This record gives sequence, C-alpha cells and structure tokens, in this order.
Amino acid sequence: MASRIRHRVVTTWLDVARMPADLATAFLPNGDRGPKVRIQLLVDKVDAGARTIVGGLLGDEELQADGARRRAAADERVEALRLRDVAEEKKANAELRVEKAREQAKEHAGQAQREAKQAIDKVAQQAEQLEERVEQQADEAERKVEEARREELERTDKATKRARLEAVEEKAEALDAEAAALTAADEAERLADAAASAKAERKQTG
Repeated sequence: MASRIRHRVVTTWLDVARMPADLATAFLPNGDRGPKVRIQLLVDKVDAGARTIVGGLLGDEELQADGARRRAAADERVEALRLRDVAEEKKANAELRVEKAREQAKEHAGQAQREAKQAIDKVAQQAEQLEERVEQQADEAERKVEEARREELERTDKATKRARLEAVEEKAEALDAEAAALTAADEAERLADAAASAKAERKQTG
C-alpha cells in the first residue's frame, strides 16, 4: 500500500515538474513542423529518463516500465520525424529535379522553336533570292528578245529602204532613158524638118 502511494506521489511530482516545459512549448509557433514538436520530444525524453532513474532508485518497477514505454514512444516519434524529414527532403529534391527538367524541356523547346524559325527564315530567304534570280533572268531574256526584235526591224527597215532606193534609181534610169529617147526623136524630127525645108528651098531657087 505504501509503495503504491509513493508511486502516485512520485508520478504526480514528475507530471508537475514537466508542466512548465509543456506550457512553454504550447506557445511555440509553426505547429508540428516548427521547433515545437522537437522540444516536446526532448521534454518527453527527459521525463522518460527521469521516471526510469527515479524508478530504479526507488525500486519502482512500474515507474521504470512507464519510463521505458515513454522513452520508446519518444524514440518512435523521433524516428517518424526523421523519416518524414527524409521523405520531405526527397520530395523537395524530386520537385527540384522536376522543375529543372521542366525548365530544360522549356529551354530545349525554345531552342527547337528558334532553330525551326531560323530554318524557315533561311528557306524563305533562299526562295526570295531564287525568285529574284528568276526575275532577273526573265528580264534579261526579255531584253535580249527585244534587242533582237529591234535589230531585226532595223535590218528589215534598211532592206526596205535599200529596195526603195534601188527602185527609185531604176525608175530614174528608166526616165533618163525615156527622156534621152524623146530627145533623140525630137532631134531626128527637127533634122528631118530642116532637111525638107532645105530641099524645098533648093527647088524654088533652081
């Protein structure tokens, strides 16, 4: 009976002893993701150790067992926190890798888009240059055709003028010949008339 009372007294004293720490941690910020939970675990470990030590000194096996259970529970919570921290770190690293991969993919997509645009611009430029060359060749061909046509017209005009000149010259020669013939005929007729007049005059005088 006495040991039971002593056990309750010691347990109550230990509970009262940790109350200031519990009250202090209750006002810590950030909930279970800040310093609050870790300080609470520290308080739990100290409390568990104190129960184990006092139970050993007093020969209170129940208090020792209670301290051992509390220490095991605190260790489990510490391990859970460690695993959670590891998981969160892995998650953060994975998110960082995903974000990095997304940025790289975006950069590669942008690079591919720039290269595609450059290729399109190059093809467009080549097409424009080809069109200019075709237009230049067409203009050159048209110029040569026009030049050949003009030369042909000039040759035709010269031939026509030459033919006309030859026709004029031939006509002039014909007119000259005709004029000469008329002149000869007139001269012959004049001479005949003169001869007749002379003959008639001789008859009159004879």
